[in-house]
Amino acid sequence: MNKLIKKILIKKALKNPEIELKKEKDKLEIKAEKEIMELKKIQTEKMLQLNRFAEFGRLSSGFFHEFINSLTAISLHIEQVKNGSYKKLKETKQYLARAINTSEQMKNFLMMARKRIAAQEDIKLFSVEDEIKQVVKVLAYKARKANVCINFNPSVNIKIYGDAIKFSQVVINLVLNAADAYPDADEQIASRNTRREVLISLDKNKSGFILNVEDWGRGISGENVQKIFEQFFTTKDFSEGAGVGLFLVKNIVEKDFEGTIKLISNNKKGTIFSVAIPIKK
Repeated sequence: MNKLIKKILIKKALKNPEIELKKEKDKLEIKAEKEIMELKKIQTEKMLQLNRFAEFGRLSSGFFHEFINSLTAISLHIEQVKNGSYKKLKETKQYLARAINTSEQMKNFLMMARKRIAAQEDIKLFSVEDEIKQVVKVLAYKARKANVCINFNPSVNIKIYGDAIKFSQVVINLVLNAADAYPDADEQIASRNTRREVLISLDKNKSGFILNVEDWGRGISGENVQKIFEQFFTTKDFSEGAGVGLFLVKNIVEKDFEGTIKLISNNKKGTIFSVAIPIKK
């Protein structure tokens, strides 16, 4: 009976070569689609790795600069103490406290950077507020250099399960992007806008929480709003960014935290990036 059915099917297939060709074509298309998806996944991971290295270089320079400045000040003050002048002893203690604090931050940052560069996943329960505070500390030097004030006003303390390193990467990219939105000194005078602030806010919603990062910088034009999360899209010089930061932010928010990200921007009036992340029980 089975042989008879096979013969009938073979005859039908011979009579309908178009059907068989279509089946083969569909199989090839499915295979090609899977291979493209796999290549995209590998490409995204490589970009994440390159971005980690670039981010490490940008942020570590601030720590080292702060540390060296503190040590230089301590050295000069110690020389004065040796020469019998005790007037700046209190100031020396303050610089020493700053150096110790900076070295502790450097230690935490290097531990974080080592995990990030090695792409180690660390899924755990973490405090969203603590991670954001750590990012604000990490970016303090860069913010001062850009004459930008970073303010964080949490209204709630939220804990979630996930990769804290990846979450901090989202915050770092958004805050750096907001700080870079401000014009240089000459443009600032011309624009008459003296507000140079990055405001980070954290609030609960029905399903989880919303993280907002707001600036009052150049803003994003309407035509660029649609492209801002695209891979390799950037409005900056290549030396300032390769156009992968916001693409990776979107990727992490959606894939790792099952959240959403959107932006509201007015050209020359500022931008708000809003990240909504659900809390899993």
